[in-house]
Parts: sequence; structure tokens; C-alpha cells
Amino acid sequence: MTTPEIQLSEVTVRFGAVTALESVSLALPPGTRVAVVGENGAGKSTLMRVLFGLLPPDSGQLLLNGQPTRFTSPRSAIAAGVGMVQQHFELIAPFTVTENIILGNEPHTGPKINVAEAHRQIEALAKESGLAIDPRARVETLSVAAQQRVEILKALYRKARVLILDEPTATLAPPEAHELWAATRRLSAQGVTVVFITHKLDEVMANADSVTVLRRGKHILSKEIRETSPAELAAAMVGIPSSRSREEGSQSPSSQPSEGIQEEGIQEEGIQEEGLA
Repeated sequence: MTTPEIQLSEVTVRFGAVTALESVSLALPPGTRVAVVGENGAGKSTLMRVLFGLLPPDSGQLLLNGQPTRFTSPRSAIAAGVGMVQQHFELIAPFTVTENIILGNEPHTGPKINVAEAHRQIEALAKESGLAIDPRARVETLSVAAQQRVEILKALYRKARVLILDEPTATLAPPEAHELWAATRRLSAQGVTVVFITHKLDEVMANADSVTVLRRGKHILSKEIRETSPAELAAAMVGIPSSRSREEGSQSPSSQPSEGIQEEGIQEEGIQEEGLA
């Protein structure tokens, strides 16, 4: 499957009197890694749920290869090549890795499920993506990091070419996070678009090609990683001008972050998953 070019344009989502997203746009060029960042309640997860067909927008467009479309359910998003791994995994603990991955998409030989062929396909997919897993292991015996790999492989098995990861390193140890980012680099090199939600700006700078900042349901900025800095992103997240924006406005030579806009301070506070789901 060819990786689709996806763009969300002027998307608005309301929950009663609360506007969760207001005219937010996001471009996902094929084969890139795109970070979406923002504080608690910024609208990050809401935007991804629109992209995956879990939430209908009140207004705005989703463009698939330049053509307006709408995902009415996750099934329609999956059919278009979009997959999502949420923070809370949707796996059946007593089932094996293979059984979880192929559920609903089983390879058959006549009327019987061809388990050997399923194992072969998953082993090949795991090797190709760098997501090592034992297809015969039961999910209930796996670590959180291994279960996450199962969820990613499940999306890839269903031919996902756009992969959404919601706070993917929130529960991972540093070595596990390193392995995950290595896998995303490999997937990106294979043409898969990876879009991830995070509040860890060091991960954004090290692993994204571009970044979009949301604040209180609004689009604040979108930039290539080489054109921004942790200080600028942190300032955009909380709504205080950074030294970079002041320089651009006044041509001041100052390069120090604004007082109170330290990246580490924001991360240590632990921006949690959004209250607006």
C-alpha cells in the first residue's frame, strides 16, 4: 500500500459549550515523523481521534491525497491505511501475540486458519520493522514495552502506512524508549508516516522531522525540527514569548530562554493525557 498524504484542515470539535479544537490544521507528509505537543487539555488526543475516525469533527476537512474524505469509524481509517496505538492497549491477555494481531484478519487455508502462515507473516513483519517479538508468547506474560510492540505490529499487519502513537514512551524505561524510536526511524525510512503525541521535548528534538504545537484547542505553530528549539516549543505550549520570538520581533541579540520557560521545568511537572478526550 502506498503511504497516503493526509492533511487535517480547519478542524473544529465541540463538546457542548466547550470547544476542544478550534480551526486546527495538521499536515502529515508521507514518510515523515511528526510530533504533536501541548499541555494538558491542548487538544492533542482529540485531534488524533478525529484522524482515526473515533470522533467526528463539527467542521473542517480531512484531505486524503488532496481529496476531501471523512473517516466515520476506525474501520474506515484502517481501510485508508491509518493505524493508532493508544495509551491503553486493546489486547486480549490470554491470547498469543499471533492471535491478537490476526484477530479479524486471519489467513485461511480452506476453512481453517493457517496459524503457521500467520506466525511466518508476523515474524517477517517484526524483523522488517525492528519490533522483536515471539509470536507464540501469551500477551499476559509480556512486559508493557512488548505489549506496545504487539499493538504496533497489529496496526502494521493491517497495512497501516500512517501510524499514530499516543504518548508512546510514557510507561517505558529509557532503553525501551530507545528501541521504540529506532523502530520509528526504520518505519519512516520504509515510507511509513509516524505521528506521535508527547510532552517530552528532548524526544521531539531527537526523533521528529517536524512538530506542531497546540494550546487550548488552537494551532500555535508548525515547524521543521531544524528551525526550532526546546525553548521556543516550551514557550509556545504555555503562551509566553520565547527569546527566539522576541529576536524575530526586535532583532535583539539575546538567545537566552525567557524566565520561567525552562524545558525541564515543564517536563518535570508531567503534562498528562488530556482531560478532553
